[in-house]
Amino acid sequence: MSDRTFSESWYQVADLRLALLPSVSVHKQNFRGQDWFILRDTLNDRFFRIRPEAYRFVMSLTPSKTVEECWEECLRLRPETTPGQEEVIRLLSQLHASNLLYFSNRPDSAQIFQRASRTRRKEVQGRLLAFLFVRIPLWDPDRWLELVAPAARRIFSTKGLIVWVLVLLLGAMAVISNIDTAVDQAQGMMAPDNLVLVYLGMLILKLFHELGHAMMCKRFGGSVHTMGVMFLVFTPLPYMDATASWSFRNRWHRILVGGAGMMVELFFAALAAVIWSRSGDGLIHSLAFNMMIIGSVSSLFFNGNPLLRFDAYYMLSDALGIPNLYRRARDQWYYLVEHYLFGVEEASSPGESLRESILLALYGLASLVYRVVITVGIAVFVSDRWFAIGVLVVLVTFYSWVVRPAGRFVMYLATSTRLQRVRKRAAFVSASLISFAAILLFLIPFSSSIRTQGIVQADPFIAVHSGSSGILRRIHIRSGEKVSKGTVLLEFENPELDIDIRLTRAKVEEVQALRDRALHDRIADLKPIEARLSLLRDKLKQYRKQQQQLLIRAEHSGVWVSHVVRDRIGTWFHRGELLGHIVSEGSAHFLAIVSQEDASVLFARDQDVQNHGVKLWGAADVPLAVSNVSVIPYKQTKLPSAALGWFGGGDVAVTGKDKSGREAKEPFFEVIAQLDSNDRGVRLYQGRTGVLYIDLPRETLANRMIRGLSQILQKRYHL
Repeated sequence: MSDRTFSESWYQVADLRLALLPSVSVHKQNFRGQDWFILRDTLNDRFFRIRPEAYRFVMSLTPSKTVEECWEECLRLRPETTPGQEEVIRLLSQLHASNLLYFSNRPDSAQIFQRASRTRRKEVQGRLLAFLFVRIPLWDPDRWLELVAPAARRIFSTKGLIVWVLVLLLGAMAVISNIDTAVDQAQGMMAPDNLVLVYLGMLILKLFHELGHAMMCKRFGGSVHTMGVMFLVFTPLPYMDATASWSFRNRWHRILVGGAGMMVELFFAALAAVIWSRSGDGLIHSLAFNMMIIGSVSSLFFNGNPLLRFDAYYMLSDALGIPNLYRRARDQWYYLVEHYLFGVEEASSPGESLRESILLALYGLASLVYRVVITVGIAVFVSDRWFAIGVLVVLVTFYSWVVRPAGRFVMYLATSTRLQRVRKRAAFVSASLISFAAILLFLIPFSSSIRTQGIVQADPFIAVHSGSSGILRRIHIRSGEKVSKGTVLLEFENPELDIDIRLTRAKVEEVQALRDRALHDRIADLKPIEARLSLLRDKLKQYRKQQQQLLIRAEHSGVWVSHVVRDRIGTWFHRGELLGHIVSEGSAHFLAIVSQEDASVLFARDQDVQNHGVKLWGAADVPLAVSNVSVIPYKQTKLPSAALGWFGGGDVAVTGKDKSGREAKEPFFEVIAQLDSNDRGVRLYQGRTGVLYIDLPRETLANRMIRGLSQILQKRYHL
């Protein structure tokens, strides 16, 4: 016997005479070796799932006997399995709320209409609160599905599965062989001129998605009586109601109905991938690409995610053998709170075992977090495009997620019969938790700091570039060695330049001979010959200068730091290519980059910054002291070193168009900190990367959240 045998509220139902409505049909299902019974109201396609013990009691109800007489008879026949009075009250309340009961000792027709009216009002309220996902039924497609049922049986068969797998393999091969093109084209998928094709592709795929559900349901003998339009984030899309599959006794049939939509979308996405890979630029090419992305990535992201109550959720529920997974996961958290926090001893876990209880708790937590992320993402997406509507979405979300649950929770604490014996404890625990959260958010200051990447730069340092193109022949000085002014660092050669010098010298000699002959012959006009000779001499002088620049010398004393290694000997270097730096052995500074948000904090709290330092990669256990930390008040987009960007292993997002890897996607500010005299044994190599940490005054979590929100509003919406 479950729950308490007797209940103080039993008098409310003991004298009622009732039974199930004649329109209710019963279907038996098996979950994880346990039998369940599905009560289906054939008039409105509503379903109610109960255990065998509760089913036997419900089926014993008859208008000729009171509830108490039926319960006592069940208790006499099956004392070990008959539900207790508390469970009977809860069961009858749920059946009554679902409009599945017939009463013989009260004017039930009025009651039925009132309950139906209340149910419709709740549905309307739910649609208003979830207006981003509104459904409007339009048509009963069941007769049409009967006509195409033979085709559905041929499509959803073993041969159809083989074709489906082959098409998916072809589509995957098409994408893999053109992966770079796909990535580049995906960057402009949300461009304004592509949104029409995005919606058109989504409309086509969703139509076949819903037809897949309906035809698979009809394939196993189900009925589909509703087809209509669903407004998903204000986007009209088709939908069909295939909930009749819930009554299938074979759980694999239910799983196939749930997955049919995704299977159809993946099939068309694979076909679109093949068409996209074999077509040129144009309407068909672009539409195929959009259908490929929508039918694969977005379909699996939403319909294929069991944390959202879409297709994969019902498939997971049937696969695990846990019916009403979402509701039972929520009830599991209710049980944990009531039993362990509020001390409700009669509270029972909806899990059939410890493993199932843990699974329900984990699923409830994961689905809550994921729904919050998705809701925030949708609100941001809508706000970015229609700000006024986005504000409305935020307000409605705040009401449905915060205001209304808070009101319900207060009413629950004040009126719930389950808390009748522990109401003071429940109120005290609730007030304590709320007070603790408020203190944690608004009163307790936490440490705050900024961590940002940067590089070491010498004071001063000179960049050494190749003055002329050539082939590296010899490395005279290794990186890290001290050099004096004039020391030869690298030696290049350029055979083509040697040839140009010899040819130009020969031309000079030839023109000089022409000039001498003209003087001997007393030709009056020597200006053209003199001009040509001057031009050739200048050219020869320039070539010789370039030849001298093939020998790289130190312009001043210091330490030679270079990335050129002996493996580069014999390779070609272009003119102007960076060869290394000559850094002084004196002071150095650390140049870090900070985001606009962190820069605003530093600008506002420049006088409050007390503790700061630098840790270099490879010597993170040795903090280096810094002084004179200052923010350069100008936005930058060019990184001081490619090592700070994504391509160089850093954290800063860079654009793919810049091959140097130094062009940041978003503007940033530079922070300069003078490195104090280094007595810790750490070599301050030019360009060495590290992290600058700046400790800020302690502040509350609420202040951080408010500042972060204001920065987001200012950055995205310029408020």
